[in-house]
Amino acid sequence: VGAQGPDLSFIPSDYHVDGKPDLAKFSASYQELVARDAQRAEADAAAQIEALAQAAADALAEGAAPQAEQMFAALAAEVPDRVEFAAGLARARVALGDLDGARAALAALPADARHATLAQARAALALAEQATPVADLAGLAAKVAANPDDHALRIELAGGLMARGDRDGAAE
Repeated sequence: VGAQGPDLSFIPSDYHVDGKPDLAKFSASYQELVARDAQRAEADAAAQIEALAQAAADALAEGAAPQAEQMFAALAAEVPDRVEFAAGLARARVALGDLDGARAALAALPADARHATLAQARAALALAEQATPVADLAGLAAKVAANPDDHALRIELAGGLMARGDRDGAAE
């Protein structure tokens, strides 16, 4: 700062009045620019989060549970208030056979949390916890086919398929 005041030569001539910099005009414009840049950055971050969420869901659907688990863990850490990310993490851990990890992911959520994916994660965990090996899966599948309304048989078959690692078959 010299004897004449600060150097304001950086202020574009568009913000000059009577040949002198208009600080109020420049400041208001600068604040608008900063706000627009912040909004754009926030929108870009939200788009990146949604893209990663879609990639994690796709990985889980394609059976790439280790990759899905990593992506959902990152998402749940970055955006802890998004229930679906913790639910996806739990589902990925169930697919990996890490039932304790799945329970921990679900336990970290508020008791009143609600989301469709949360119900799916809880159901997957419950099914995995009930999974027991079945000696004759083909015979049990035939019994279910003969009596599709016998839900106890269907649950037993799903548990046997889950114990064998056939998550998709168990879901059907």
